[in-house]
Formats: sequence, structure tokens, C-alpha cells
Amino acid sequence: MLPRNSLLYSPVEAEQMRVDRITIFDGRLSFLIPHEWKQYDEDENYLYCVPNTESGWFRVTLAETQCFRELPAEVLRGDFANRQNVTQDTETGNLVSAFEHDSEEEGQRIHVYYWVVANVVQTDLVRTAIFSYAVLTDCMLDGETKEMVSLITQNVTKSDFDPRS
Repeated sequence: MLPRNSLLYSPVEAEQMRVDRITIFDGRLSFLIPHEWKQYDEDENYLYCVPNTESGWFRVTLAETQCFRELPAEVLRGDFANRQNVTQDTETGNLVSAFEHDSEEEGQRIHVYYWVVANVVQTDLVRTAIFSYAVLTDCMLDGETKEMVSLITQNVTKSDFDPRS
């Protein structure tokens, strides 16, 4: 794990970006985000963005599945059986599904990148984090957006689900 305020190498533009490790949902989930992003609490989500941004809003939601009749690994495999672009992070064991969707919000066309990341955290519990990054459709091909999507992909794939919480 990288310590808080560490530097992470970004392969897209070959520059370093300062990132912070954040821990949310009462310690159940942690991951890295760009240092400049500020946190805003929503009902059952967390929202992050650069203050006063016009494009680039990152949201996180956490779900838990208690496993009574099936083994958690079976529940996890079943949850990802019909998902798109599924990979498994070799370092964490997290299953990851990434996909994109076009939408409209308050008359603005937006493009949303999604990452569903999950893992078995206890003998009877699966945790699933749903990450999304929404950008204005007009900005989705910008170099800055591409770099940020690459960085987010690297970071959320390695999310840490704390089994003690």
C-alpha cells in the first residue's frame, strides 16, 4: 500500500501526481485519489472533485452481501458472471468490471465511467464498491480526462476492503 500523500507515476502523460489514501464508510474501504480533490458527503455516497470544476465528478458507493447459503467466493463469481470487461487484480484479488454510459443531467450531456470492484472480506461477507467518474461529453476526449480515467482505473482496482470493519 502507498502511504498518504505519496506520489504515483501516471503512464498517460509520464508525469507524477500527488495522491492521498482515503478511508471511508467507517473504515471498510480505502483507495487513492488525487490530492487536489475535495470530499463532499452525499446521502449514501461520497463525492470528490476539484473545487469549482466544470467537469470531473467522482462518486463512491459501497454495498455488502451477507452470504448465508453460498460461499462468498461463489456469490462473488455469480455477481460478476454477466458483467462486462471483468478482470482480477493479481495483487488484491479484487474483481473489477469497467464500463461506460452516456447520460444527461440538468440538460447537460455527460459521459460516465464506471468501475464495480468487489472482494470477499470475511468468511460470510462480500463487499462491492461502485465508483463512477462523470465528465461533460465535450470533455471526454481531452488529454486531462484520459489521464484521470487511467489514474482512477489504476487506483480503484487496488481498493482495500478492510475485513475488520
